Amino acid sequence: MEVFMVSFTLLLGESTFSLGEGFGINTNVFETNIINLSVVLGLVFTLGRNFLISLLDARKETILRNFREADQRAKDAEARLNLAKTELELAEKSAMEIKKQSVLSAELEKKNKNTKIEADTARFKQTQQETLTVQRQRAISKISKQVVNSAITQVKQKLKSSLDSRVQTVINNYKIHKFIEYKPPGN
Repeated sequence: MEVFMVSFTLLLGESTFSLGEGFGINTNVFETNIINLSVVLGLVFTLGRNFLISLLDARKETILRNFREADQRAKDAEARLNLAKTELELAEKSAMEIKKQSVLSAELEKKNKNTKIEADTARFKQTQQETLTVQRQRAISKISKQVVNSAITQVKQKLKSSLDSRVQTVINNYKIHKFIEYKPPGN
C-alpha cells in the first residue's frame, strides 16, 4: 500500500491537499483560473451569441416550415380523402344503378323470352292443328277416292253383267225422252 501512496503523491506533484487532510475547495482565484474561464465564457457568450441565435432562428424556421408543410400535406390529404369519399359514393350509386338496371333488364328479357315461348307454343299448336286437319282431309280424300273407285268398279261390274241390249235401249229411250221434254229457262 505504501507503493500506491508514493505513486499517487508523485502523480499529484506538489498539490495543495494531501491524503491525510481530505478533499477541499481551493479558494485561490489565480490558481483555479476562474478569471480565465469567466473571460473565455464571456467572449463565447458575446461572440457566439449571434451565431447561436442565427442557428436557433434557422432551426426555428426549419421547424415552422416543416409544420406548415405538414399542415399543407394534411389539408391536401384531407381534400383527397373527401374527393375519394365523393367518388366512392358516386361509384356506389352507379353500382346500385347498374345492379338495378341489370335486374330490370333480366326481368324484361325473361318476359320477352316467356312471350316468345308462348308465341312459339301457340304457333306450334296452330301448325299442329293445321297439319292434323290437312292429314284428316287427305285421309278423307283418300278414303273417298277408294270408296268412289270401289263403287265405280262395282257399278261397272254390275253393268257388264246386267247390261244387255234391252236394258241399254230402255236407258237410251229414257234419256231421249228427257232431252225432248227439256225446256231451257227463259223460253
